Amino acid sequence: EQTVAKYKLLKERAHLLFDGLRDLPRFGQKLWEPYFRRTFEEYNHLWTFQQEHRALLERGCGLRRAEVGEIANRIGQLYYHFYLRQGDTLYLDEAFIFYEAIRRRQYFAQSTEDPELQLRRLRYYARFAIVCVLTGRRMLLFELLSEFEAAVQQSRFSEREVEHWDLAVRELGAFAQVERAMAVLSSDDALDQEGAAGGGGSGGSFRDKCLAESRYLFRSRRLWPEMVAGHCEPRTEPLKLHEVILVGTRSRQLKVAELPLDVFRMLLALEWDASVTKREEHNGKKRQQQQAGDASKAPLNGERAATPAHRCYVNPHKYVLNRTDAAQLLLVLSTSYAELPPGGVVLLYLSADGLAMQLGGEEPLCGVSLGVESRAVSLAGEALVGAEPLATPTPPSPSCVFTPADLAPFARMPLFLVVESSNTAPFLRRQTSFSSPFVCLLSGCSVDSEESSAAAANGQLCGGGMMTLFLHDPLGAFCALCGLSELPKHVCSRCDQHLLDGFRLLARLLFTCSETPADVVYFLREPFLRSLVLRLVFCRTALAMQKQSDEGVVAGKALPVCAPALPESVLSHTQTRAIVSTLAELMGVPTLFDAS
Repeated sequence: EQTVAKYKLLKERAHLLFDGLRDLPRFGQKLWEPYFRRTFEEYNHLWTFQQEHRALLERGCGLRRAEVGEIANRIGQLYYHFYLRQGDTLYLDEAFIFYEAIRRRQYFAQSTEDPELQLRRLRYYARFAIVCVLTGRRMLLFELLSEFEAAVQQSRFSEREVEHWDLAVRELGAFAQVERAMAVLSSDDALDQEGAAGGGGSGGSFRDKCLAESRYLFRSRRLWPEMVAGHCEPRTEPLKLHEVILVGTRSRQLKVAELPLDVFRMLLALEWDASVTKREEHNGKKRQQQQAGDASKAPLNGERAATPAHRCYVNPHKYVLNRTDAAQLLLVLSTSYAELPPGGVVLLYLSADGLAMQLGGEEPLCGVSLGVESRAVSLAGEALVGAEPLATPTPPSPSCVFTPADLAPFARMPLFLVVESSNTAPFLRRQTSFSSPFVCLLSGCSVDSEESSAAAANGQLCGGGMMTLFLHDPLGAFCALCGLSELPKHVCSRCDQHLLDGFRLLARLLFTCSETPADVVYFLREPFLRSLVLRLVFCRTALAMQKQSDEGVVAGKALPVCAPALPESVLSHTQTRAIVSTLAELMGVPTLFDAS
């Protein structure tokens, strides 16, 4: 009886802490992190206790496998949300371990009759699928979606609830088709195989897509040290991207859960590859064993993925906002700067609809709209059945408009701004009396305009921005620009090496050019920000060299820009243009670009 009573007490206490997480603010690491870690400790205690007394609890209080699965499910949720806030991919790996264990041990296999257990099972599938998307496990993802779809059909919910979950399945399926702009064929023989879905295809069942994935290799789109190694002068003081604020509120954009497509792509672009962090953690554990002489197994309280002093490749802390207003965004910005350590930098990313509002007789209020949440859309950019209609949204109130003037209070501190919108011109005219470093990368035009690219026509953007795609995956974006959805393994390997050499060349040109703005040089010292600037140069050059066609028109206004402006001597350098022309030759599409 004492064991049963203690288990119930532990369970109640852990669930109360878990339920309190939804009331935590999304800003202020010092506010939410202690609460998160306390919740981790309680669930660690609960999980260990039920393992040690499983047989007694099954006899004493009727402990069911579904109840054990729910504990593991909540632990996976804790790790996933801690990853979203902290940015450390080691937490994402821990979430996968628990979710995969639930599936392997079939904790929810006997939950087909109880409506409450059915709901838990569907929520588990949805969360596990998102983790698979973020970790690149595409074969497992399509297996899960097949099981998810079958579980929805077996459920005994109302017709409206079934439509809601069916929409969630199709939303995840559509997202999986476009989140990877380019697929790598495992062998040249795969080129001759027929009946398999392509890298961006949308036909066939989830089981067919799972079988088709066997043709492709995993290709990480997170940052590798080799991509930015040797670019920065060692004499300069260290600079660290510490805070990242990702805002995604475009009205016509594919999304999954709280991650619109553009935000998902930037999330990966601002993280080190998981193998890098794992290697550092392994080396750190070896050092700890040598120093302490004994190291026990890491507990489930998040300390496994803590950020020790010896780690060099630390991901920045992130805020993900997919529904917000100007006041909340300014509050998050203020908190980020308040917690910024010396040598730290804040990056603000905005993916939003452009807006110009006329307020009485005053000048138009120009900026981006934050008052619209991304809607569920299909691969063709149309509303999915059961989703909200894609009618033109009502004009937001001024409180949901973010303008360059809103950045004025933060001009005293370094800020790196990236804006993907149809109205980026106002941010070019930003004026300030302070001399703190400031750089903004601005998209040229919206993909919703008539001047759509071949990538938009092929569904590889699906409401996302072309500049963001280049910042996320330069090679995949270049393939999208050329209308390609897959590459043979040997071609991809040569292209990756060519881009690696090309970015080293670009970095050297920018560092050695006397016309490179001081603010740009300042941010080039940071690996993540350096990669964004170099990828923007590549994106601008590729779009400028692309020949005009019936499918897409590239005008000067469509080119992404950097403010302060990058030197024209670098942008138009023969070696810069050679990066694009040589890459096109490697892919077999040299005629699509003007090499003159």
